[in-house]
Amino acid sequence: MHPLPHPLINGTHVCLDFSGCSVEKLDDEAYLLELIRKSASDSGATILSVQSHKFQPQGVTVLMMIAESHISIHTWPEHAFAAADVFTCGPSMDTNKICTLLETGLEAKHAVKTMVSRGLPSDE
Repeated sequence: MHPLPHPLINGTHVCLDFSGCSVEKLDDEAYLLELIRKSASDSGATILSVQSHKFQPQGVTVLMMIAESHISIHTWPEHAFAAADVFTCGPSMDTNKICTLLETGLEAKHAVKTMVSRGLPSDE
């Protein structure tokens, strides 16, 4: 096996479940794109690209590639529910801020946040 170029790879993966959300906002592709762009920008992320898809009869998926890793959101308006992931490698991005901005922007009545530390320990 080849040695890794960095002695330590460290990341935070935040899984978010939002319930009791605004059904209208969950089904509005343009709104979700703007919400994720603003949330990423305000939290210090470097946006590289964004892709979205509007499902029929309802639901939206938005995937954002950021220099720090990625942000995604998947919505189920029929259940007033959204699932989001925020994965970042390194300390340059405020994951708590993006989580709060998404929760507020979706008007979620309930939010469950699960944080997972990811990485590879140093051999040193």
